[in-house]
Amino acid sequence: FYSYLDRWGMGGSLDFQIPASRDRIPDKATIVPGELAQMGFGQGALLMTPLQMALVGSTIANDGNEPRPFLVRQLVRSGTISSIYAPAWLASPISADTATNVKKMMVAVVQYGTGTAARIPGVTVAGKTGTATNPLGRSHSWFVCFAPADHPRVAVAVLVENVGYGATYALPIARDVLA
Repeated sequence: FYSYLDRWGMGGSLDFQIPASRDRIPDKATIVPGELAQMGFGQGALLMTPLQMALVGSTIANDGNEPRPFLVRQLVRSGTISSIYAPAWLASPISADTATNVKKMMVAVVQYGTGTAARIPGVTVAGKTGTATNPLGRSHSWFVCFAPADHPRVAVAVLVENVGYGATYALPIARDVLA
């Protein structure tokens, strides 16, 4: 599990244009088997940022290649391009076959599963709902998605804290962003 976290660069610093919070990965030596099992499905002491989860979605959308995030693609001054931030890859944490299989499952989530409210007419959306346990109150609502699934252009991760289920709160926001 920890080797996969390393392959994804989780818990590390991102090559990003502004300071970004880091994920919180508990020290491996402190984890007991029950906690490791919970972390395996995104619960327990593992804390991920929305930016990292958007990168997970982007990696699946890009056949296993994790893109370097950026806010600005190019700067134009007086009609002339002064700076271009070209797409770049941070890592390739999963194989193209694995990415394809996960993409199919994410499409099924939106077509038939907990994410059906993310459907957009004429666009195949791939997504995953999530509900993060919050020991201090109501659960946090997550939705990670990308579209169009067959030729991805946009990846979105939405987290709404202290409200409940992912399909109920985060998903409608993500759908609106995609639309």
